[in-house]
Amino acid sequence: MMAGYWTRQDTLNEFMRKYKDVIITGPISESKLQELYDNASVLIRFGFNEKGPGMGF
Repeated sequence: MMAGYWTRQDTLNEFMRKYKDVIITGPISESKLQELYDNASVLIRFGFNEKGPGMGF
């Protein structure tokens, strides 16, 4: 599962075409994001043009 906002629609479309089994949620609430963090076996956090340091726990 991948959660978050995609800046470029063409990149999202390409990813979805290549990885059809991955669930993409789009933007989600902070509480839902925390729930996903708490239940994850693995967390890979990446981002582009962010306005601060990564805050994965």
